[in-house]
Amino acid sequence: RKISLGNWILIAMILGMLTGLFLNFYVEDPLIKNYILMDNVFYVGGELFIRLMKMLVVPLVFCSIIMSLASISDIRKLGTIGARSIVFFLFTNIISIAIALIIGTIIRPGAGLNISILYASDIYDKLYIELTEGAVGGKDTSTSLGTLLGLEDVRSYNITAADYSVDKDDITEFFVGHKKIIYNGKTYEVIIVSVRGTNETNAEWSSNFDVGADTTEYYGIMGNDHPDWKNKLNHKGFDVAANRVYSKLLEYIKQYIDSNAQTSILLTGHSRGAAIANILGQMFTDFTSYKTYAYTFAAPNTTTAKNTSSYKNIFNIKNSDDIIPYLPLSSWGFTNYGITKAISVKEYYGTGFLEAVKENSFKDFIGEDYNDDSGTQRTLDCFAALATCREDLYKLDSTADGTVRYSGFIFAYNEDSARAKANELLADFKKQNLLKFCKIYIVKSGNDYFVDVNYCPAYFMQMLANMSTGVGPVLGQNLTGKYNDAKLSFVASSGKVVIGGMEHPHMQPTYYLIAKNDFAKLL
Repeated sequence: RKISLGNWILIAMILGMLTGLFLNFYVEDPLIKNYILMDNVFYVGGELFIRLMKMLVVPLVFCSIIMSLASISDIRKLGTIGARSIVFFLFTNIISIAIALIIGTIIRPGAGLNISILYASDIYDKLYIELTEGAVGGKDTSTSLGTLLGLEDVRSYNITAADYSVDKDDITEFFVGHKKIIYNGKTYEVIIVSVRGTNETNAEWSSNFDVGADTTEYYGIMGNDHPDWKNKLNHKGFDVAANRVYSKLLEYIKQYIDSNAQTSILLTGHSRGAAIANILGQMFTDFTSYKTYAYTFAAPNTTTAKNTSSYKNIFNIKNSDDIIPYLPLSSWGFTNYGITKAISVKEYYGTGFLEAVKENSFKDFIGEDYNDDSGTQRTLDCFAALATCREDLYKLDSTADGTVRYSGFIFAYNEDSARAKANELLADFKKQNLLKFCKIYIVKSGNDYFVDVNYCPAYFMQMLANMSTGVGPVLGQNLTGKYNDAKLSFVASSGKVVIGGMEHPHMQPTYYLIAKNDFAKLL
């Protein structure tokens, strides 16, 4: 007996569910389950099927309408059919809008924004939230806000270089607390985790720019031993830090959380902390049975994985004026796990020249004019010119732009002075963590000697980390061509000169303003 098409579809659905259950319970290796099968095999097959369906829908609908109209024998009936179609269309739209409003009122999407940005801000040193109503108080410790808001067993953890033999730059700090709730005879546990953003150390800034690549060039520079870099699709510095936080959180959960309770976990962070929280959201979603929610603010891009939009429980809030969330570049394949919502604070909450200050605008909230970087796209374009993908970042640039020549202040070097200059650069570059990203050569031309430095794009990225933390020259080492253009654009964007500024678009109060106004544009 021939099996009908409908039965084939039903069989395929059942087989799909059984395959999903099998992978969930019996395939323990996350590399095979999530990154080979889910991100590649099933994702590619599923996307191909969906795109083929989309390709067929419009022609099918168009042909169906034409055939239906052609089959009408009495042309006078067209008016009646058209009127009925319009009424039906309006009725179904009213029903769908009503359902959306009712569900939105009940579920209240985004309700965790305000509390999340408060936790994400309070974790920073020299910055804290002071409550003036209800639970009054606040002080500059990473655990004070959680304690004030009634969390139990509030702990702060420092992931320090001393605890690890490799990848010593991939460090961070986070706080965690929980609340046990008993309702209608059932026990619930709510866990709150906030990861601190970048501090002022060169280590964390270096980790921010340590994008990583699963290539021989990268391992030749950074070594082969990276035990905490579990997901090679993720940004290496963020992934290592996230896995170290994840291990600490599992220890905390084992010690303090009721294993019989229904457990929910809220993860949040700002900037670097947001990137780590973004990856943690993916990990807790994939590897645990907890109800997981993540709200991130100003998160840099974290991964080159393909199925990122399937994480509907991870929400990334971004200011489109802020350059940090654009890095690493999307043209290199990077994005974030979850759903991203972005607005321009300049457009929504800025105050124009001679314009009256509006309530809940940036100037009303902060007390200063909003100083954004008008050259964000210029700087991003300069960065994009340096590499086409993450793998290129660790390849020595063989073009003329990839080599800078040191030739003496007035006269060319002789052999001895060239060797002295090369040794000086070797010592300086080692202190500045640049030496592994370049090669230094002594070049002879006639009777003159020169010192050439050939570098890869990662040399430039490490230089940005150094410039951000006061390591080495204020304006970095000498560069040529497109690398020098990118450096100058970054300097202009950074606010080191009066042209622009990164501080206002990126700072925590700016993101609190977005949450406070619930993305609404001021009238």
